[in-house]
Amino acid sequence: MSSSGTEPTETPQGKKGFNFVDIFFICLVLFGGIYLYNSFHTYQEKQKPKTPEQVRAEKIEKQFSSFDGSHYKLTRLIKEAMHYPDSYEHVKTRHECDTYTCETLLVRTSYRGQNAFGATVLNRVTARVDMDGNLLEVVSQE
Repeated sequence: MSSSGTEPTETPQGKKGFNFVDIFFICLVLFGGIYLYNSFHTYQEKQKPKTPEQVRAEKIEKQFSSFDGSHYKLTRLIKEAMHYPDSYEHVKTRHECDTYTCETLLVRTSYRGQNAFGATVLNRVTARVDMDGNLLEVVSQE
């Protein structure tokens, strides 16, 4: 028998084969290589410069809830103005660029809530917000 590392080792029972330590080491090297490969490619993707459109899209996306699509700051403003803030129920929110350069957004929110008489009514608010999500003005209320 030669003692090179490519041949199977002799097991205590006299059979040729790989023992547990050999298999463990092979798996460790294999999975370690896969991990390093994925980490390197993820790092490279993070280092790519973002286009202005991607930066703007990320800024816009951060302003809205991923759960129901509501605009965080507009929802807070609406609840502060309601007679019964706990009755607030988001229905739908849409947004669009307000100007050609898309420096501000028009955000339209529909919601249900109780009015001063306790009746549940559907309301709509349109507001202008900047790219950081700050409310600039309430354009209309219905």
